[in-house]
Amino acid sequence: MSNHIKTSKLISYLLRHNPGKKGLVLDSNGFTNVAILLEKINITIDVLNHIVANDDKGRFEFNEDMSMIRATNGHTTNLVSMELKAIKPPKILYHGTYMKAIKSIKKTGLSKMNRQYVHLTEDVERATNTGKRRGTPVVLQIKAIEMYLAKFKFYKTSNNVWYIDNVPPEYIVF
Repeated sequence: MSNHIKTSKLISYLLRHNPGKKGLVLDSNGFTNVAILLEKINITIDVLNHIVANDDKGRFEFNEDMSMIRATNGHTTNLVSMELKAIKPPKILYHGTYMKAIKSIKKTGLSKMNRQYVHLTEDVERATNTGKRRGTPVVLQIKAIEMYLAKFKFYKTSNNVWYIDNVPPEYIVF
């Protein structure tokens, strides 16, 4: 694993789950000071820019003047509120999972587990790649517009991940 991948994983861990491990402070929108991050994990701005620019999932974003950085999604800390507004989703969204999880999902649907939301995508390939992380991937179709009409709230992040609190099994196509 290259150093940039290790560093990217460290940054993701710190900004999504445990900023205190390196003495970072996140504001309510999940941003932390870039200069302090660079100092705490001992990298240059060029390395950080490379990581942000080359991350295929768009996991990080800078503020306008690039003085602050945050993880775009996947937070497990309740200290972060991404200031998302509920919007109408497309007809179908996708969720990537793995084969061993299907039996449980058929019974209870998708739940946020230790995250703030269930993550969905408009991109089948992205969902497939997410499912590959833990085994044989399975891509589930989510009847998003039906859920929306049933008053479920959907939110979309800046890197095109859709959030929802949960997905009952009747809205999932296996």
